[in-house]
Amino acid sequence: MNRPPSERFSPEIDDYGFYAEHIAFVNGRDGTTRIYTGVKVREQIDQMTYTDGGEDWMYTSITQDPATRVITGTTTTSPSTDAHHTATWVPITAEQKDAFQKARAAEWQRLWETLASVGA
Repeated sequence: MNRPPSERFSPEIDDYGFYAEHIAFVNGRDGTTRIYTGVKVREQIDQMTYTDGGEDWMYTSITQDPATRVITGTTTTSPSTDAHHTATWVPITAEQKDAFQKARAAEWQRLWETLASVGA
């Protein structure tokens, strides 16, 4: 098997930096934004998937914008075309990560308060 995508395409990843991941599926569905460290981004890029021909790398193309350092991965290897997607990993600061996590926690708090108010 050929080298992992993170080695073949060599995106510049700060292993200890933070990245916001966004996934857009070919059928128009969007994934939930997640925050990862650079180490986890590298693991995401090097994921394997099962195909009709056996195991293969999930991401068949990795590009990086040199000015913004945004990394984009495209997958078309999955036998299910609904699983084909484009992932972007955007470098963010620790402050942006903290603000994202606080906003996400506030959303969950509002959800639980609403459920409690209706007796769920």
